[in-house]
Amino acid sequence: MDEILKAAETLTALIQKSREYREYQAVRQRIEADPHLEKMVLELQREIYEIRMVSGNTIPEGPEALKPELRYFLRDPEVNALLAAENNLCRLMQKVFRRIADGIDFSVPDI
Repeated sequence: MDEILKAAETLTALIQKSREYREYQAVRQRIEADPHLEKMVLELQREIYEIRMVSGNTIPEGPEALKPELRYFLRDPEVNALLAAENNLCRLMQKVFRRIADGIDFSVPDI
């Protein structure tokens, strides 16, 4: 098990060096520099998460599903940069998880 955990630490370090992770961190730091924008982004992320949980991981109506005061923030280039960077990092993580899962014979029932 120690060998697996060591490999996980190595994988973590590689992910932290990836373009996706570095871009996400850079945009996140710029957002965090503006407390008002940071608060709105957190609220926007929370609402997107809630909509996805209810609708099965999609936003069927697109931006129109969001509260009007949050839709406004989608016009902000930094907010869009953060959402894009977040999406890119999530896709990278999904690929990593899938690669690991595909290599392991472990039966999990469909949900």
